[in-house]
Amino acid sequence: MEKKRLLKCIGIFLMFCYVNIGHSQNEIHYSQFYNATLNLNPGLTGIFNGDKRISGNYRSQWRSVPVDYFTVSANYDQKIYSQKNDKIFFGVGGNFNFDQAGDGKLGLLNLNLQGSFTYMVNQHFFLTPGIGVGFGQRTINSKGLNFADQWDGTQVIYNPTTGEKVDLDTKSFVYPETSAGLNIRLQNSSRTKIDVGAGFCHLNSPRMRFYSGYDSKLPVTMSVYGLGSLYLAQPFDLLLNAAYRKSDEYNETLLGAGLKVYLSSRRGKEFAIVGGVNFRTDDAWIPTVELHINQIRAGISYDINNSDFKIATEKKGGLEVSLQYIITEVKPLKDYRSCPVY
Repeated sequence: MEKKRLLKCIGIFLMFCYVNIGHSQNEIHYSQFYNATLNLNPGLTGIFNGDKRISGNYRSQWRSVPVDYFTVSANYDQKIYSQKNDKIFFGVGGNFNFDQAGDGKLGLLNLNLQGSFTYMVNQHFFLTPGIGVGFGQRTINSKGLNFADQWDGTQVIYNPTTGEKVDLDTKSFVYPETSAGLNIRLQNSSRTKIDVGAGFCHLNSPRMRFYSGYDSKLPVTMSVYGLGSLYLAQPFDLLLNAAYRKSDEYNETLLGAGLKVYLSSRRGKEFAIVGGVNFRTDDAWIPTVELHINQIRAGISYDINNSDFKIATEKKGGLEVSLQYIITEVKPLKDYRSCPVY
């Protein structure tokens, strides 16, 4: 009877961990959110200068404290041109994420298929709604968890001098995912443009539970953003980015600014450096550096924690790396359809 009670308490503890850690991390968090656009809004699928895009992201945070976590993502998207209408094109893609945190290795595996439809109102104004469907998997491994109450084989010993390591095997569950969003592109040239929009994920509010009898629904998460580039004068562009995300009681605001310097702007020999800083309000300053070499973009950033949690982190935050490779295909003139999204 006492053992059953202990297992019930452990089950409640695991659900508590999920509500307090899982909800705050039920989204993939990247400081370089503008380099992880498929996690921001399915309406950004296919919105880039080129035909096909392969990208990846990596983040490792809080290695100096017990509740460290890391995240990896892999993405692919491409345009599909209409053969009958020059004013429309489609975007299709896939988005894979894996996230793991803490001693219990609370994990998230997520795979989504995304699609979008872009209508060119004119050469400076594009509307793109998008949708996504997929699944997620939550896992937790109790081997790393330490509980204050011990089971000695016959009874529960409360408040022992040492905690007990309890192994309840790895627990997991799978749930469906749905998302939708809208992106608006305003552009004057390949170097002056802005994307604004909103994305919503977990529209189906999937049920979360490791044990029967303990249910929690994943709340709908909203992302509102603006991603801008402004040509100043050769060879300088000003980059401005902002995003606000809200999930139930959790919310975050990210602001970023950078200067892009073209060391060479010749076609086929393009080379630019981006230096800037992002800011997550009430949490961290994030210096960033990027290299753009023709169709390859590589970025690195580091979170310098300035919240109250800096007592534990010693201002150490998270290392983040992004990488993109964009393919532009040569099209036969007779089949070419112009959809000038830069």
